[in-house]
Amino acid sequence: PDGTTLASCGADKTIRLWTRDTAPNTWTCKVILEDAHERTVRRVAWFPDGTKLAAASFDGTVSVWRRTASTWEVGAVLEGHENEVKCVDVDQAGIFLATCGRDKTVWIWELMDVGSGGGDAMDTDAGADEGLQPLEFECADLKRGHGGDVKSVVWHPCQPFFVSTSYDDSIRVWAHDPARDEWRCAQELADTASGGSAGHKGTVWNAAFEPMPARRDANAECRLATCSDDRGVIVWSATAAPGATADDPPQFHVQQSLADVHERSVLSIDWSRTGVFATGGSDDAICVYREAGLNHPFERVARVEHAHEGDVNCVTFCPAVGEDGSALMATAGDDKMVRLWTI
Repeated sequence: PDGTTLASCGADKTIRLWTRDTAPNTWTCKVILEDAHERTVRRVAWFPDGTKLAAASFDGTVSVWRRTASTWEVGAVLEGHENEVKCVDVDQAGIFLATCGRDKTVWIWELMDVGSGGGDAMDTDAGADEGLQPLEFECADLKRGHGGDVKSVVWHPCQPFFVSTSYDDSIRVWAHDPARDEWRCAQELADTASGGSAGHKGTVWNAAFEPMPARRDANAECRLATCSDDRGVIVWSATAAPGATADDPPQFHVQQSLADVHERSVLSIDWSRTGVFATGGSDDAICVYREAGLNHPFERVARVEHAHEGDVNCVTFCPAVGEDGSALMATAGDDKMVRLWTI
């Protein structure tokens, strides 16, 4: 979270932690986390304090690693999905995890007090050697709103709601309902039968919220960018709905649609604190987008052909901005490579 360590994962069933060396533009793998999963590790997500890391695997489980005085260890393994877990993300408070998978479900997990001994908590015996108690998670809710594989879950960086994206061409916004103590779908963002201008026309692979420091002014709208099999990107803006309470997330509408930004499916998207966002696609390319100014549309300002020798499965920005105002971006591809870019 502070930009000093990069986590990567892959089909070799491991997680690798890379740290920046003193030599310019050099990162070194310092730690390999292994033996927790039996199949591909599809996604990793940091907890806000940087002491824990969650990993989603095609073996149907999610592992939660924690840093000890001398190493990293598995603190918990979350089980429940019927098959491949496609994504995991952690909320801004480090309390809730959202996971999703091929079984069309979204799970919300709550981190309980360590050692509290809650009833249905999922835990492991990790940490016994150093006297550490297991991390304990409870399933706070299980949602079945999507009609296909759920490809990604992404928490808002500052507010207590998240979105999920799916093979059913839709995005759903999930928020907690304190009156019923459950999570509800507050909005579905999908293409309409008439007009066809309200959403994507293919699998929605990924989503990214605009980081709050990148907002144009104190009254700026919450914004979300999504990418799809339809080769396009949609930027959504949101404001509070009339009569909304503090527990209601904002309502999203299409701000701008960018069509055919890639030659094939757009698989990943991320938004930088510098205000630009980037995409990676199955055409092996990465693209970068920027607003020309306040109330101006986004434009594609850069495209790198053959960024990887295969699909670009992930693009992600370092949360720290360079002293010169630059953004550092990491990309991962089917070529088993992680590449770093300065924008």
